[in-house]
Amino acid sequence: MKVYVVIVTYCAESFIEKTINSISSSTIDLELIIIDNNSCDKTTEILHKFSNIRLIQNKKNIGFGRACNQGMKIALEENADYVVLINQDVEIYPDTIEKLIQIHKKNPQVGIISPLQLNNENKPASLVYHWFLKSNRSFFDDLFNNKVQELYEIAFASASFWLIPKEILSIVGGFNPLFFMYGEDTEYCNRVRFHGYKIAIAPHIHYKHYKINLYQKTFWRQILEIRNFVFIEQLSNFNYTLWQNLKTGLKKAYTEIIKNLFILNFKDLLIYLLGSVFFFINLPTFIKIHFEEKRKQPNFLK
Repeated sequence: MKVYVVIVTYCAESFIEKTINSISSSTIDLELIIIDNNSCDKTTEILHKFSNIRLIQNKKNIGFGRACNQGMKIALEENADYVVLINQDVEIYPDTIEKLIQIHKKNPQVGIISPLQLNNENKPASLVYHWFLKSNRSFFDDLFNNKVQELYEIAFASASFWLIPKEILSIVGGFNPLFFMYGEDTEYCNRVRFHGYKIAIAPHIHYKHYKINLYQKTFWRQILEIRNFVFIEQLSNFNYTLWQNLKTGLKKAYTEIIKNLFILNFKDLLIYLLGSVFFFINLPTFIKIHFEEKRKQPNFLK
């Protein structure tokens, strides 16, 4: 069995060594591919100390999704059975990946499995409960009755830790390159579900995500986030028609524009207006991707 771990790094000197050491202690053999997005610190200097990794150094920061695609493409070409995506600020336990694979073998209809995400204090991240509350409330019944199951289907799991079987790489492909960072994992989960596979969390298996945020929330980044989260992420739900998704995105943007105009919040008003403009600039590309996905054609790993 060939299992590839793919990590994208960017200015990760404060944590990447701990991440690699935790992966290196895995109870199964792993191929480790690291794609560095032109780090501005000593990240690559640290990475060169490790003999057990394959390092790809990009000449510029191409974003999280596109960099992941580089690693996933290599794994697919080399006939990997599984690809594990792990963030640069994550610690795993020795048997984490092995246990996830064992669970997947019993549940081949699952396209992405994620362990339960813990925070710095070894407590479940608050967002995890939000995902359960939104898409599988039976988890809370089981938690209350002390009968937590091995696996729970949900609509979304963070790409900070994904186990992906080779069938998904072949059928669904890679991340949509329209996303630089944030939102690409929601869009990918939508495509996985459109192709008939499930997203699931294994609550008995854990990993720690320190969530070190190295990207300043600049005015430009806020505009891109509105473009991604309000429009592109919404339109990427291939389980609905393009028109249904477009109406939902426009309604949300219109509501926020009117609200911010009413309360005289001109900064957020401008962010939503510019985010809308940049979305419509990308709309022809997205429409093309949407109809290709409906015909089950796109594969961003080609």
